Amino acid sequence: MKHLSLVIFVLCAVAGLGAAAETIFGNDSSGEVLNAGETAVMLCADYDGTNLYIASNDGAGTEMCYWFKPCMSNNLFTFYKVGYRMVARTGSSTSGIGSSNSITWLNTTTSDNIGPVAIAGYADFVGGNHRWRTPDDNGNPGKGTYIDVRTANTDSYTIKVDGTVLLPGQERMGTAVTIDVHNTLYDPRIAPAAGDKVLSSALISEQVEYLVKGNSIDIKLTHTYEKDVTVSRYYGMQSMFMNETKLFTPCGAYASGITPSNVQRFTKGDYPYFSNIIEMDDNQWLQSAWLSNKSLGNHSKLNDNSIIFARSTGKSYHVMLNGKNRTAGSHYRWHGVYTWAKPVVNTASILAFMGYVDGYPVMFVNTKRTATDNTIPCPDGWKSLYTIDARGDIRVSLGGASIKVSSVGSATAVITLPDEHWLEADAVHDLAADAPAGDDGWFDVHGFRLQNEPQVPGIYIHNHKLILSK
Repeated sequence: MKHLSLVIFVLCAVAGLGAAAETIFGNDSSGEVLNAGETAVMLCADYDGTNLYIASNDGAGTEMCYWFKPCMSNNLFTFYKVGYRMVARTGSSTSGIGSSNSITWLNTTTSDNIGPVAIAGYADFVGGNHRWRTPDDNGNPGKGTYIDVRTANTDSYTIKVDGTVLLPGQERMGTAVTIDVHNTLYDPRIAPAAGDKVLSSALISEQVEYLVKGNSIDIKLTHTYEKDVTVSRYYGMQSMFMNETKLFTPCGAYASGITPSNVQRFTKGDYPYFSNIIEMDDNQWLQSAWLSNKSLGNHSKLNDNSIIFARSTGKSYHVMLNGKNRTAGSHYRWHGVYTWAKPVVNTASILAFMGYVDGYPVMFVNTKRTATDNTIPCPDGWKSLYTIDARGDIRVSLGGASIKVSSVGSATAVITLPDEHWLEADAVHDLAADAPAGDDGWFDVHGFRLQNEPQVPGIYIHNHKLILSK
Protein backbone atom coordinates (compact mmCIF):
# COMPACT_ATOMS: atom_id res chain seq x y z
CA MET A 1 0.00 0.00 0.00
CA LYS A 2 1.38 3.34 -1.03
CA HIS A 3 0.23 6.49 0.75
CA LEU A 4 0.56 10.06 -0.37
CA SER A 5 0.02 12.79 2.19
CA LEU A 6 -1.47 15.94 0.81
CA VAL A 7 -0.28 19.27 2.11
CA ILE A 8 -1.55 22.64 0.89
CA PHE A 9 0.45 25.74 1.58
CA VAL A 10 0.66 29.30 0.34
CA LEU A 11 3.69 31.58 0.31
CA CYS A 12 3.27 35.32 0.61
CA ALA A 13 4.43 37.40 -2.34
CA VAL A 14 6.82 40.26 -1.77
CA ALA A 15 6.42 43.70 -3.29
CA GLY A 16 8.94 45.27 -5.61
CA LEU A 17 9.54 47.17 -8.83
CA GLY A 18 11.21 46.66 -12.14
CA ALA A 19 10.36 45.40 -15.61
CA ALA A 20 12.03 42.74 -17.69
CA ALA A 21 13.10 43.38 -21.26
CA GLU A 22 10.98 41.78 -23.98
CA THR A 23 11.67 38.13 -24.52
CA ILE A 24 10.04 35.81 -27.04
CA PHE A 25 9.83 32.21 -25.96
CA GLY A 26 9.36 29.44 -28.47
CA ASN A 27 8.15 25.87 -28.23
CA ASP A 28 9.20 23.64 -25.38
CA SER A 29 12.82 22.57 -25.25
CA SER A 30 13.02 22.51 -21.47
CA GLY A 31 12.35 18.83 -20.95
CA GLU A 32 9.04 19.63 -19.18
CA VAL A 33 6.91 16.49 -18.89
CA LEU A 34 3.64 17.09 -20.70
CA ASN A 35 0.23 15.72 -19.83
CA ALA A 36 -1.28 13.08 -22.09
CA GLY A 37 -2.48 14.51 -25.40
CA GLU A 38 -0.80 17.87 -24.85
CA THR A 39 1.31 19.74 -27.37
CA ALA A 40 4.42 21.61 -26.28
CA VAL A 41 3.10 25.17 -26.52
CA MET A 42 4.90 27.39 -24.03
CA LEU A 43 3.74 30.50 -22.26
CA CYS A 44 5.58 33.54 -20.93
CA ALA A 45 4.89 35.32 -17.62
CA ASP A 46 6.15 38.77 -16.60
CA TYR A 47 5.54 40.32 -13.15
CA ASP A 48 6.47 43.89 -12.22
CA GLY A 49 5.29 43.83 -8.60
CA THR A 50 1.76 44.99 -9.44
CA ASN A 51 0.86 43.70 -12.89
CA LEU A 52 1.18 40.08 -13.99
CA TYR A 53 1.19 39.61 -17.76
CA ILE A 54 0.84 36.14 -19.27
CA ALA A 55 1.03 35.27 -22.97
CA SER A 56 0.23 31.83 -24.37
CA ASN A 57 0.82 31.30 -28.09
CA ASP A 58 -0.93 28.33 -29.67
CA GLY A 59 1.72 28.11 -32.41
CA ALA A 60 -0.89 28.66 -35.11
CA GLY A 61 -1.10 32.45 -35.04
CA THR A 62 -3.26 33.14 -31.97
CA GLU A 63 -1.80 34.35 -28.68
CA MET A 64 -3.95 34.48 -25.55
CA CYS A 65 -3.15 37.47 -23.33
CA TYR A 66 -3.91 37.57 -19.58
CA TRP A 67 -3.54 40.56 -17.28
CA PHE A 68 -3.77 40.06 -13.49
CA LYS A 69 -3.63 43.02 -11.10
CA PRO A 70 -5.35 44.49 -8.02
CA CYS A 71 -8.72 45.58 -9.37
CA MET A 72 -12.41 46.09 -8.68
CA SER A 73 -13.52 48.45 -5.91
CA ASN A 74 -11.76 46.35 -3.27
CA ASN A 75 -8.43 46.13 -5.15
CA LEU A 76 -8.44 42.33 -5.07
CA PHE A 77 -5.70 40.54 -7.01
CA THR A 78 -7.43 38.68 -9.82
CA PHE A 79 -7.63 38.59 -13.61
CA TYR A 80 -8.31 42.09 -14.90
CA LYS A 81 -8.42 41.56 -18.66
CA VAL A 82 -8.30 38.55 -21.00
CA GLY A 83 -7.95 38.79 -24.77
CA TYR A 84 -6.10 37.60 -27.83
CA ARG A 85 -3.97 38.92 -30.65
CA MET A 86 -2.99 37.48 -34.01
CA VAL A 87 0.78 37.09 -34.41
CA ALA A 88 3.11 35.82 -37.11
CA ARG A 89 5.64 34.41 -34.63
CA THR A 90 5.30 31.00 -32.96
CA GLY A 91 6.81 31.99 -29.61
CA SER A 92 5.08 33.73 -26.70
CA SER A 93 5.75 37.36 -25.69
CA THR A 94 4.16 39.51 -22.99
CA SER A 95 5.26 42.71 -24.71
CA GLY A 96 2.47 45.28 -24.95
CA ILE A 97 -0.21 43.42 -23.01
CA GLY A 98 -0.70 46.40 -20.72
CA SER A 99 -0.77 48.98 -23.50
CA SER A 100 -1.06 47.48 -26.98
CA ASN A 101 -3.98 48.28 -29.27
CA SER A 102 -3.39 45.03 -31.14
CA ILE A 103 -5.17 42.99 -28.46
CA THR A 104 -8.87 42.22 -28.79
CA TRP A 105 -10.16 42.08 -25.24
CA LEU A 106 -12.76 39.41 -24.53
CA ASN A 107 -13.16 39.85 -20.78
CA THR A 108 -12.66 42.94 -18.65
CA THR A 109 -13.20 43.08 -14.91
CA THR A 110 -15.17 46.26 -14.46
CA SER A 111 -17.35 44.38 -11.98
CA ASP A 112 -17.19 41.14 -9.98
CA ASN A 113 -15.65 38.05 -11.57
CA ILE A 114 -15.45 35.51 -8.73
CA GLY A 115 -18.48 36.71 -6.84
CA PRO A 116 -19.46 38.64 -3.72
CA VAL A 117 -21.44 37.38 -0.70
CA ALA A 118 -24.72 38.70 0.71
CA ILE A 119 -25.54 37.98 4.36
CA ALA A 120 -28.58 38.39 6.58
CA GLY A 121 -28.65 41.72 8.38
CA TYR A 122 -27.09 43.69 5.52
CA ALA A 123 -28.92 44.48 2.29
CA ASP A 124 -25.95 44.64 -0.08
CA PHE A 125 -22.91 42.42 -0.82
CA VAL A 126 -19.35 42.18 0.50
CA GLY A 127 -16.26 41.29 -1.49
CA GLY A 128 -15.71 41.54 -5.22
CA ASN A 129 -16.58 44.98 -6.54
CA HIS A 130 -18.70 46.09 -3.55
CA ARG A 131 -17.69 48.93 -1.25
CA TRP A 132 -19.43 49.46 2.08
CA ARG A 133 -22.92 50.92 2.02
CA THR A 134 -24.35 53.01 4.85
CA PRO A 135 -27.76 52.45 6.44
CA ASP A 136 -30.62 54.36 4.84
CA ASP A 137 -32.59 57.10 6.60
CA ASN A 138 -34.69 54.46 8.34
CA GLY A 139 -31.62 52.69 9.72
CA ASN A 140 -31.74 49.70 7.34
CA PRO A 141 -28.14 48.38 6.99
CA GLY A 142 -26.73 48.31 3.46
CA LYS A 143 -29.49 50.37 1.85
CA GLY A 144 -27.92 53.81 2.00
CA THR A 145 -24.97 55.40 0.19
CA TYR A 146 -21.79 53.68 -0.99
CA ILE A 147 -18.73 55.24 0.63
CA ASP A 148 -15.00 54.84 0.16
CA VAL A 149 -14.58 51.91 2.55
CA ARG A 150 -13.56 48.49 1.25
CA THR A 151 -15.38 45.32 2.31
CA ALA A 152 -12.53 42.99 1.35
CA ASN A 153 -8.76 42.95 1.11
CA THR A 154 -6.06 40.87 -0.58
CA ASP A 155 -3.74 39.83 2.24
CA SER A 156 -1.16 37.92 0.20
CA TYR A 157 -0.56 36.16 -3.09
CA THR A 158 2.09 33.96 -4.67
CA ILE A 159 2.81 33.56 -8.38
CA LYS A 160 4.55 30.44 -9.68
CA VAL A 161 5.59 29.32 -13.15
CA ASP A 162 5.79 25.52 -13.31
CA GLY A 163 6.16 25.46 -9.52
CA THR A 164 8.91 28.11 -9.23
CA VAL A 165 8.03 31.41 -7.53
CA LEU A 166 7.99 34.42 -9.86
CA LEU A 167 9.29 37.50 -8.05
CA PRO A 168 8.84 41.18 -9.00
CA GLY A 169 10.99 42.14 -11.98
CA GLN A 170 11.18 38.57 -13.25
CA GLU A 171 10.04 37.05 -16.52
CA ARG A 172 9.93 33.32 -17.12
CA MET A 173 8.84 30.73 -19.66
CA GLY A 174 6.87 27.64 -18.74
CA THR A 175 3.77 25.61 -19.41
CA ALA A 176 1.46 26.87 -16.62
CA VAL A 177 1.13 29.74 -14.14
CA THR A 178 -0.45 29.34 -10.71
CA ILE A 179 -1.56 32.28 -8.57
CA ASP A 180 -2.56 31.53 -4.96
CA VAL A 181 -4.46 34.46 -3.46
CA HIS A 182 -5.65 34.94 0.11
CA ASN A 183 -8.42 37.51 0.62
CA THR A 184 -10.40 38.53 3.69
CA LEU A 185 -14.06 39.51 3.43
CA TYR A 186 -15.24 41.67 6.31
CA ASP A 187 -18.43 41.83 8.35
CA PRO A 188 -20.49 44.74 6.95
CA ARG A 189 -22.79 44.78 9.97
CA ILE A 190 -19.99 46.42 11.97
CA ALA A 191 -19.67 50.02 10.80
CA PRO A 192 -16.22 51.46 10.07
CA ALA A 193 -14.65 53.96 12.40
CA ALA A 194 -14.13 57.50 11.16
CA GLY A 195 -11.25 57.61 8.67
CA ASP A 196 -11.13 53.83 8.07
CA LYS A 197 -10.62 52.76 4.47
CA VAL A 198 -11.43 49.08 5.05
CA LEU A 199 -13.77 47.28 7.43
CA SER A 200 -12.08 45.64 10.40
CA SER A 201 -13.96 42.54 11.57
CA ALA A 202 -13.15 39.41 9.52
CA LEU A 203 -16.15 37.44 8.27
CA ILE A 204 -14.78 35.06 5.61
CA SER A 205 -11.30 33.88 4.69
CA GLU A 206 -11.22 33.47 0.91
CA GLN A 207 -8.54 31.28 -0.68
CA VAL A 208 -8.41 31.40 -4.49
CA GLU A 209 -6.18 29.15 -6.59
CA TYR A 210 -5.84 30.27 -10.22
CA LEU A 211 -4.22 28.02 -12.81
CA VAL A 212 -3.55 29.66 -16.19
CA LYS A 213 -2.79 27.34 -19.06
CA GLY A 214 -3.44 27.63 -22.78
CA ASN A 215 -6.82 29.30 -23.24
CA SER A 216 -8.23 28.67 -19.75
CA ILE A 217 -8.18 30.02 -16.20
CA ASP A 218 -8.95 27.20 -13.77
CA ILE A 219 -10.24 28.39 -10.38
CA LYS A 220 -10.54 26.55 -7.07
CA LEU A 221 -12.02 28.71 -4.33
CA THR A 222 -12.50 28.02 -0.62
CA HIS A 223 -14.49 30.08 1.89
CA THR A 224 -13.77 29.54 5.57
CA TYR A 225 -16.27 31.29 7.82
CA GLU A 226 -14.87 33.19 10.79
CA LYS A 227 -18.31 33.78 12.36
CA ASP A 228 -21.74 32.22 12.51
CA VAL A 229 -23.72 33.83 9.69
CA THR A 230 -26.61 33.27 7.30
CA VAL A 231 -25.59 33.56 3.65
CA SER A 232 -28.48 35.21 1.85
CA ARG A 233 -26.94 34.70 -1.58
CA TYR A 234 -23.59 33.81 -3.08
CA TYR A 235 -22.73 34.22 -6.74
CA GLY A 236 -19.50 32.24 -6.92
CA MET A 237 -18.81 32.39 -10.64
CA GLN A 238 -20.06 34.93 -13.15
CA SER A 239 -19.42 36.26 -16.61
CA MET A 240 -17.71 39.45 -17.76
CA PHE A 241 -17.65 38.70 -21.51
CA MET A 242 -17.56 41.64 -23.90
CA ASN A 243 -19.72 42.24 -26.97
CA GLU A 244 -21.80 39.10 -26.56
CA THR A 245 -24.50 38.56 -29.17
CA LYS A 246 -25.53 35.02 -28.22
CA LEU A 247 -25.86 33.22 -24.91
CA PHE A 248 -26.11 29.45 -24.33
CA THR A 249 -26.96 27.63 -21.10
CA PRO A 250 -26.48 23.89 -21.79
CA CYS A 251 -28.92 21.82 -19.72
CA GLY A 252 -30.62 25.14 -18.96
CA ALA A 253 -33.41 27.27 -20.39
CA TYR A 254 -31.29 28.51 -23.31
CA ALA A 255 -29.50 25.40 -24.53
CA SER A 256 -30.03 26.35 -28.20
CA GLY A 257 -28.92 29.95 -27.66
CA ILE A 258 -30.69 33.26 -27.22
CA THR A 259 -30.09 36.98 -27.68
CA PRO A 260 -28.79 38.15 -24.27
CA SER A 261 -31.34 40.94 -23.94
CA ASN A 262 -34.11 38.32 -23.81
CA VAL A 263 -32.58 36.22 -21.03
CA GLN A 264 -34.49 35.51 -17.81
CA ARG A 265 -33.36 33.72 -14.68
CA PHE A 266 -34.37 30.09 -14.03
CA THR A 267 -34.50 27.65 -11.10
CA LYS A 268 -32.72 24.48 -10.06
CA GLY A 269 -35.96 22.53 -10.03
CA ASP A 270 -36.58 23.31 -13.70
CA TYR A 271 -32.97 22.77 -14.81
CA PRO A 272 -31.06 20.69 -12.23
CA TYR A 273 -28.16 19.79 -14.57
CA PHE A 274 -27.26 23.34 -15.57
CA SER A 275 -23.49 23.93 -15.21
CA ASN A 276 -22.17 26.25 -17.90
CA ILE A 277 -22.69 29.79 -19.19
CA ILE A 278 -21.42 30.18 -22.75
CA GLU A 279 -21.41 33.58 -24.45
CA MET A 280 -20.40 34.24 -28.05
CA ASP A 281 -19.62 37.35 -30.10
CA ASP A 282 -20.07 38.05 -33.81
CA ASN A 283 -16.54 36.79 -34.54
CA GLN A 284 -17.43 33.36 -33.12
CA TRP A 285 -15.19 33.81 -30.09
CA LEU A 286 -16.80 32.38 -26.99
CA GLN A 287 -16.32 32.51 -23.26
CA SER A 288 -17.31 29.48 -21.20
CA ALA A 289 -17.88 29.75 -17.44
CA TRP A 290 -18.06 26.05 -16.53
CA LEU A 291 -18.75 24.89 -12.98
CA SER A 292 -17.57 21.40 -12.01
CA ASN A 293 -19.94 19.05 -10.20
CA LYS A 294 -17.84 18.94 -7.03
CA SER A 295 -18.73 20.68 -3.76
CA LEU A 296 -20.95 23.72 -4.41
CA GLY A 297 -20.94 22.94 -8.13
CA ASN A 298 -23.32 20.02 -7.61
CA HIS A 299 -25.94 22.52 -6.37
CA SER A 300 -26.91 20.28 -3.48
CA LYS A 301 -27.10 23.38 -1.24
CA LEU A 302 -29.87 24.89 -3.38
CA ASN A 303 -33.55 24.05 -3.02
CA ASP A 304 -35.52 23.19 -6.14
CA ASN A 305 -37.24 26.58 -6.08
CA SER A 306 -33.92 28.43 -5.74
CA ILE A 307 -32.58 30.47 -8.65
CA ILE A 308 -29.66 28.59 -10.23
CA PHE A 309 -28.96 31.06 -13.07
CA ALA A 310 -29.38 34.83 -12.78
CA ARG A 311 -28.99 37.72 -15.19
CA SER A 312 -28.58 41.39 -14.29
CA THR A 313 -26.95 44.53 -15.74
CA GLY A 314 -25.54 42.62 -18.73
CA LYS A 315 -23.96 39.89 -16.59
CA SER A 316 -24.77 36.22 -16.07
CA TYR A 317 -24.37 34.45 -12.72
CA HIS A 318 -24.01 30.96 -11.31
CA VAL A 319 -25.98 31.00 -8.04
CA MET A 320 -24.34 28.71 -5.45
CA LEU A 321 -25.92 29.54 -2.10
CA ASN A 322 -29.28 30.94 -1.10
CA GLY A 323 -30.33 31.30 2.56
CA LYS A 324 -27.81 28.94 4.20
CA ASN A 325 -26.62 29.10 7.81
CA ARG A 326 -22.87 28.75 8.32
CA THR A 327 -20.98 28.26 11.57
CA ALA A 328 -17.55 29.57 12.48
CA GLY A 329 -14.87 27.25 11.09
CA SER A 330 -17.04 25.72 8.36
CA HIS A 331 -15.99 25.63 4.73
CA TYR A 332 -17.47 25.86 1.24
CA ARG A 333 -15.57 25.20 -1.99
CA TRP A 334 -16.17 25.34 -5.69
CA HIS A 335 -14.16 24.57 -8.80
CA GLY A 336 -14.79 26.29 -12.12
CA VAL A 337 -12.99 27.04 -15.38
CA TYR A 338 -13.14 30.09 -17.62
CA THR A 339 -12.25 29.23 -21.24
CA TRP A 340 -11.95 31.48 -24.30
CA ALA A 341 -12.04 29.71 -27.66
CA LYS A 342 -13.51 29.35 -31.11
CA PRO A 343 -15.76 26.32 -31.49
CA VAL A 344 -14.51 23.04 -32.90
CA VAL A 345 -18.13 22.40 -33.88
CA ASN A 346 -21.15 24.71 -33.72
CA THR A 347 -24.23 23.20 -35.38
CA ALA A 348 -27.93 23.13 -34.67
CA SER A 349 -27.29 20.17 -32.34
CA ILE A 350 -23.79 20.54 -30.86
CA LEU A 351 -21.43 23.22 -29.55
CA ALA A 352 -17.96 21.87 -28.75
CA PHE A 353 -14.64 23.58 -27.98
CA MET A 354 -11.23 22.87 -26.45
CA GLY A 355 -9.84 24.07 -23.13
CA TYR A 356 -8.01 22.94 -19.99
CA VAL A 357 -9.21 21.55 -16.66
CA ASP A 358 -6.66 21.06 -13.88
CA GLY A 359 -4.01 21.80 -16.52
CA TYR A 360 -5.09 18.88 -18.72
CA PRO A 361 -6.44 19.37 -22.27
CA VAL A 362 -10.17 18.71 -22.51
CA MET A 363 -13.06 19.07 -24.89
CA PHE A 364 -16.30 20.64 -23.68
CA VAL A 365 -19.18 18.93 -25.50
CA ASN A 366 -22.63 20.53 -25.26
CA THR A 367 -25.73 19.28 -27.06
CA LYS A 368 -28.37 21.91 -27.73
CA ARG A 369 -31.14 19.35 -28.23
CA THR A 370 -31.52 15.60 -28.79
CA ALA A 371 -28.56 14.38 -30.84
CA THR A 372 -28.15 11.00 -32.53
CA ASP A 373 -24.66 9.87 -33.58
CA ASN A 374 -23.45 13.40 -34.24
CA THR A 375 -19.70 13.58 -34.90
CA ILE A 376 -16.92 15.89 -33.76
CA PRO A 377 -13.36 15.82 -35.15
CA CYS A 378 -11.10 13.99 -32.71
CA PRO A 379 -8.04 15.92 -31.43
CA ASP A 380 -4.71 14.57 -32.67
CA GLY A 381 -3.33 11.80 -30.49
CA TRP A 382 -6.59 11.00 -28.69
CA LYS A 383 -6.84 7.19 -28.83
CA SER A 384 -9.25 6.75 -25.91
CA LEU A 385 -11.58 8.93 -23.86
CA TYR A 386 -12.28 9.65 -20.20
CA THR A 387 -15.34 11.63 -19.09
CA ILE A 388 -14.51 14.07 -16.31
CA ASP A 389 -18.02 15.43 -15.95
CA ALA A 390 -21.38 14.62 -17.57
CA ARG A 391 -24.79 16.23 -17.01
CA GLY A 392 -28.04 14.97 -18.50
CA ASP A 393 -28.46 11.92 -20.73
CA ILE A 394 -25.38 11.92 -22.97
CA ARG A 395 -23.18 9.24 -24.54
CA VAL A 396 -19.75 10.06 -25.97
CA SER A 397 -17.58 7.47 -27.74
CA LEU A 398 -14.54 7.33 -29.99
CA GLY A 399 -15.01 6.17 -33.57
CA GLY A 400 -11.89 6.36 -35.70
CA ALA A 401 -10.99 9.98 -36.39
CA SER A 402 -14.26 11.23 -34.89
CA ILE A 403 -15.99 11.50 -31.54
CA LYS A 404 -19.61 10.31 -31.63
CA VAL A 405 -22.16 12.09 -29.48
CA SER A 406 -25.75 11.14 -28.70
CA SER A 407 -28.08 12.68 -26.14
CA VAL A 408 -31.67 12.91 -25.07
CA GLY A 409 -32.37 16.62 -24.96
CA SER A 410 -29.66 19.06 -23.99
CA ALA A 411 -26.72 17.51 -22.15
CA THR A 412 -23.04 18.18 -21.50
CA ALA A 413 -19.81 16.24 -21.13
CA VAL A 414 -16.22 17.24 -20.46
CA ILE A 415 -13.92 14.65 -22.01
CA THR A 416 -10.18 14.07 -22.02
CA LEU A 417 -7.63 11.27 -22.20
CA PRO A 418 -7.57 8.71 -19.35
CA ASP A 419 -5.13 9.60 -16.58
CA GLU A 420 -4.74 8.60 -12.92
CA HIS A 421 -4.99 12.29 -12.03
CA TRP A 422 -8.77 12.24 -12.44
CA LEU A 423 -9.18 9.51 -9.83
CA GLU A 424 -7.17 11.50 -7.32
CA ALA A 425 -7.81 15.21 -7.74
CA ASP A 426 -11.59 15.28 -7.78
CA ALA A 427 -11.97 13.11 -4.68
CA VAL A 428 -9.41 15.09 -2.72
CA HIS A 429 -10.97 18.42 -3.68
CA ASP A 430 -14.48 17.30 -2.77
CA LEU A 431 -13.71 15.63 0.54
CA ALA A 432 -11.42 18.39 1.77
CA ALA A 433 -14.39 20.74 1.70
CA ASP A 434 -17.01 18.66 3.42
CA ALA A 435 -15.48 16.12 5.80
CA PRO A 436 -15.91 17.09 9.47
CA ALA A 437 -12.93 16.82 11.80
CA GLY A 438 -12.74 13.42 13.45
CA ASP A 439 -14.93 11.73 10.84
CA ASP A 440 -12.40 8.99 10.11
CA GLY A 441 -12.97 6.35 7.45
CA TRP A 442 -12.36 5.12 3.92
CA PHE A 443 -14.13 6.73 0.99
CA ASP A 444 -14.10 5.87 -2.69
CA VAL A 445 -13.12 8.43 -5.32
CA HIS A 446 -16.72 9.63 -5.56
CA GLY A 447 -16.91 10.44 -1.87
CA PHE A 448 -18.98 7.46 -0.70
CA ARG A 449 -18.07 5.82 2.62
CA LEU A 450 -16.75 2.26 2.39
CA GLN A 451 -16.90 -0.46 5.01
CA ASN A 452 -13.34 -1.64 4.36
CA GLU A 453 -10.13 -0.40 2.80
CA PRO A 454 -10.81 -0.05 -0.95
CA GLN A 455 -9.36 -2.37 -3.54
CA VAL A 456 -9.22 0.55 -5.99
CA PRO A 457 -7.82 4.08 -5.42
CA GLY A 458 -9.58 5.68 -2.48
CA ILE A 459 -9.32 8.28 0.25
CA TYR A 460 -8.78 7.85 3.96
CA ILE A 461 -9.76 10.72 6.27
CA HIS A 462 -8.07 11.03 9.65
CA ASN A 463 -8.45 14.11 11.84
CA HIS A 464 -9.53 16.16 8.83
CA LYS A 465 -6.37 15.19 6.92
CA LEU A 466 -6.53 13.29 3.65
CA ILE A 467 -4.40 10.33 2.65
CA LEU A 468 -4.61 8.92 -0.85
CA SER A 469 -4.41 5.16 -1.25
CA LYS A 470 -3.23 3.54 -4.46
